[in-house]
Amino acid sequence: MNFLAHLYLSGTDEQLMIGNYLADLMNKKALEQFDPAIQRGVKLHRIIDSFTDNHSVVDEACALLRPKHHKYAPILVDIFFDYFLSKNWSSFTKESPKDFRKRAYDILLRYADTFPSKVRDQTKRMIGGDWLYSYGHLEGIDFVLHKLRQRVSKPQHIEGGVESLIQHEKKLNEIFINFFPSLIEKCIQFGADINLRSEEIS
Repeated sequence: MNFLAHLYLSGTDEQLMIGNYLADLMNKKALEQFDPAIQRGVKLHRIIDSFTDNHSVVDEACALLRPKHHKYAPILVDIFFDYFLSKNWSSFTKESPKDFRKRAYDILLRYADTFPSKVRDQTKRMIGGDWLYSYGHLEGIDFVLHKLRQRVSKPQHIEGGVESLIQHEKKLNEIFINFFPSLIEKCIQFGADINLRSEEIS
């Protein structure tokens, strides 16, 4: 899961959202300086990642990408799942995409002064560039992959990521639709108050 999914899966609890957002952006020692309610969001983030990484359906998605993208296949699946969450947004929540983005950005901005400067600056770039919107578009995914190539040891294995998304879009979307409700339920069991659509997700 990437930023969009982690923020959505935090539900309506602001501190849960902040911890979920910060979990991959700061080291353990720095995160321990935050309020326990925010640290609970860090725990939720870890649960989401573990549940996703060990799910057999997600393994199927990784298998589609592994021949071309090798060890980076799970990372690309995480990024692509944000794309499919955006595409299937109305299937999972009654909150409009615009309202959700405004709510999430407002929460991040309210807490931004408590972030380390590097994280604060990235957060402001995210909001200024409306990254959560961009994840629903191929151009946005291409930008994310471009940034990823600058950080990995074998950037050649990230090349062609958007082409892989297009090639396998139908199957990956099916996998996402099959998987995501179980992840939502996991987060609800943890205590996240998620804005579901009117009818029950099963």
